[in-house]
Amino acid sequence: MHVAPDTIAAWLAAWNARNADALATLLGAQGTYRDPLLASPIGAADIASHLVRVTDAMPDHRLAVASACTDGIAAVRLTGTNTGPLVPGATPLGQPIDLHAMLAATREDAAPRLTLTFDRHALWEQAGLQVLVLPHTQGSAQFGYSMRVASGNRAVPGVIALTWIAARDTDEQDHIRSHSREIVRNFLDEPGFIGIVTGFQAGRGFTVTAWEDEAALRRGLARQHRTAARELRTTDLAPGVWTSVWQPLRINRIWTRCSACASLEDVTDDHRACGGCGAPLAERPPFW
Repeated sequence: MHVAPDTIAAWLAAWNARNADALATLLGAQGTYRDPLLASPIGAADIASHLVRVTDAMPDHRLAVASACTDGIAAVRLTGTNTGPLVPGATPLGQPIDLHAMLAATREDAAPRLTLTFDRHALWEQAGLQVLVLPHTQGSAQFGYSMRVASGNRAVPGVIALTWIAARDTDEQDHIRSHSREIVRNFLDEPGFIGIVTGFQAGRGFTVTAWEDEAALRRGLARQHRTAARELRTTDLAPGVWTSVWQPLRINRIWTRCSACASLEDVTDDHRACGGCGAPLAERPPFW
C-alpha cells in the first residue's frame, strides 16, 4: 500500500535539513528506511547515525525531486561532493557526485517503509574508487582485494615477512585495517623498508613485506604494530593469527622489455640502454 506524496516531501525536507528527529518521527515506532549504503533496513533509533555517516561523507549532499511523485514513488537526484569517508580506509578525493535515484514510500501493517535506491557502483566510481565485480568463491579460489605500497627503496630484500590474521566479520575486518593503515605509515618511516602487498579475502587478512634486513623489520614493528599486538593478546580481537620471517633462498634477476625492440633486458644492475638496440631504458623497478 502506497503512502501519500506528502510523506515523501516531508522525508526529503527533513533529510535535506539534517533533521534526524523529524526523520525518526516520520518512521515512528515500527517504520523502516533503507538505501544502498545500508546492509539492511533501519528504524527510528538508527536513522540519526546513518544521516551523520552520509553527511560526513558528503557534507553538502542534497536530494531533490526530479519528477512529480506518482503512486508513492518519486524520481530524485542525489548531488554533493565527496570530501569525507565514504568507505573505510579510502581517502576522499573531493569528487562531485550526481546520481539519479528513486524514493519509494509504502505502508506495511500501518508502518511506513521508505526506500531510496540508486546505483551504488556509480557512486563509488564518481568518488574515484575502483569497482571490481568478482565472486566470493569459485571452486577452491577465494576472492577479495589487495593493496601494494612501495617505499621507493630499490635494495635487494634481505628478509621477507609473511603474516595472516583472521576476522569474524566486516566490523572486525575494518578494525584490523585501521591498525594496518597506521602500521604501513610507520613502515614508510623506516629507511630499510622496501614494500608491502596486503589484502583481505574470505575473512583472512594477509601481508607480504620486504625489508633490507631483520634489524629494519624490528624497527618497523616497534610502534603501531606493537600496539596492535598488545590488543591481540589482551582482548578477543581475531580468532587466529600467524606471523613468520623468511630469508631468500635465491634472488633471481629483474627483467624488463625494451619499448623499442621488445627484447627482454636483464636490468638488475640498473643500466639505462638496451643491449640489443641501444634505446634508453627506464629506471630499474624495485624488487618488491
